[in-house]
Amino acid sequence: MDEHIEYLAIVPQSEDALLRLSTDNRYKRSNDAANWVESFAVIQRKKNRTVVPAQHGEFRGHLVEFEADGEWLRGWALSAGEFPLCVHYRCQTENAGRDDSIVDEMLKTLCFADHQ
Repeated sequence: MDEHIEYLAIVPQSEDALLRLSTDNRYKRSNDAANWVESFAVIQRKKNRTVVPAQHGEFRGHLVEFEADGEWLRGWALSAGEFPLCVHYRCQTENAGRDDSIVDEMLKTLCFADHQ
């Protein structure tokens, strides 16, 4: 059975970058978002990437930034309580840093609303 991953994609008018936010149901199944966030950090460190603590709104976790195949990537593993949130930003390497302040400002507004 294929997994359906719901996400929100934000693309600038220039269409040369992508910010994607996803709850990814595979992580929800573990019912341990904090453990998933820490697993993300361990995996990234094993790849010799710098892992930085991150807090955006009500969400806490880790951030990694790196270049791969001509793209600049920023990735966050965040959680609010038991709710995991994957955030990815990507652009061409020559545009690295261009949207950082805008992305960071958007992420500061994150809040968790439990609608059960």
